Amino acid sequence: MHDVVGGDGPQPIVLLHGFPETWYAYRTVMAALLPGHTVIAIDLPGLGDSSGSVLSYDKATLARYVHRLLE
Repeated sequence: MHDVVGGDGPQPIVLLHGFPETWYAYRTVMAALLPGHTVIAIDLPGLGDSSGSVLSYDKATLARYVHRLLE
């Protein structure tokens, strides 16, 4: 999965887009979130710059992918 990371603060903020958008939807707000945070904007599987396919696009499956990426 493609992700864009900014900042190096101790508190992470994870930004997840809706369909059919990408991480780029958050480009204008990311800078405002940086102070004290690490901001991570993700392209969910099959969208944006993420490649490959998943077995299912249900919420539980996508949540597992995001969880693995963040670990």
